[in-house]
Amino acid sequence: MVNYRLISLALTKLAQLRERWERYVVLNAEWAARGRRGFERNYRDD
Repeated sequence: MVNYRLISLALTKLAQLRERWERYVVLNAEWAARGRRGFERNYRDD
C-alpha cells in the first residue's frame, strides 16, 4: 500500500526547499557582485 498523501507532502516540501535554496543562491550572487563592485570602487578611491 502506497501512502500518496505522504508522498505528495514530501514532494511539496522538496519543492519549497528548492525554491528557497534557489532564491538564496540568487541573493548571494547579487550580494557578492555588489560587494565586489563596492570594494573595487573604494580601492580605486584610496
